[in-house]
Amino acid sequence: MPTTTRTGVLRTGALALALAMGVALAACGDDDDGGGGGGGGGQAITVGAATFPESNILAQIYGQALEAEGFDVTVEESFGARAALLDGLGDGSVDLTPEYVGALLNELAGPDTATSDTAESVGLLEDAAAEDDLVVFEASDAEDVDALAVTPETAEELGLETYSDLAEAAGDLTLGAPPECAELAACIPGLRDTYGIEFGEFVPLEAGPTIFEALESEQIDVARVFSTDPPIGENDLVVLEDDMGLNPVQNVIPVGSADLDTQDVADVVNAVSAALTTETLIDLNARAIIDKEDAKDVAADFLEQEGLV
Repeated sequence: MPTTTRTGVLRTGALALALAMGVALAACGDDDDGGGGGGGGGQAITVGAATFPESNILAQIYGQALEAEGFDVTVEESFGARAALLDGLGDGSVDLTPEYVGALLNELAGPDTATSDTAESVGLLEDAAAEDDLVVFEASDAEDVDALAVTPETAEELGLETYSDLAEAAGDLTLGAPPECAELAACIPGLRDTYGIEFGEFVPLEAGPTIFEALESEQIDVARVFSTDPPIGENDLVVLEDDMGLNPVQNVIPVGSADLDTQDVADVVNAVSAALTTETLIDLNARAIIDKEDAKDVAADFLEQEGLV
């Protein structure tokens, strides 16, 4: 998850003996255990979400997928920020939560540990999570990362596709971004040091609708956004490629307690992660944020459309 303006989210569950018994029952194929048609065997799982719509949607998606496979699932929307969720994973009040590779890695292993290489960062996250008795499942291609966006007109006029393309034109452009961008290593200082980008003007703006309104009204030329923000799809905005890897990767990744380190759980959550894309998250967020649909309904539709339930 992006690290500039959203408060992060995440840090267990059933006794090891109970888990072992549940897996054994599932292996025997006992149809009278009250569970669903899959391998869950009625194992209780609490899925916790952070306090923003995308996390609630993801928690519902993973939770409903697990429920469809016979797990006894409770989804706790807006459970809390990252610290609260990590505490929940530690004390058993949360068993699984959707996270973001770079943000969680930097939380567990220290600032600036995450890189722009997904495989490298996931490997480091697996090691860091294991030290806290957590299990990391497969990362999704879907990524909610800090990004720079421009209108289609600006992109065409200046030939912008990547951050590198901005270097020559930036002196005549205005950047709109949250105030902290002025000091963040992955924002103005990093753009200058990594790409040689020096904007003509910087306008501090709160993340969200304000930045997009400023971009559409031409008060700014470049907007610092989250890559899954709904207005990107609504307005056909062009998200520029961070071609030199300034920002650490922020792929969606489910993280759970060690008790969930079973093949039955992995099969379900990994299938969900494989079906998610950044474009899909933009659409799902739009339904929840703009159309005000319930996260539970948005998630159910996604799972049905993808044939996951």
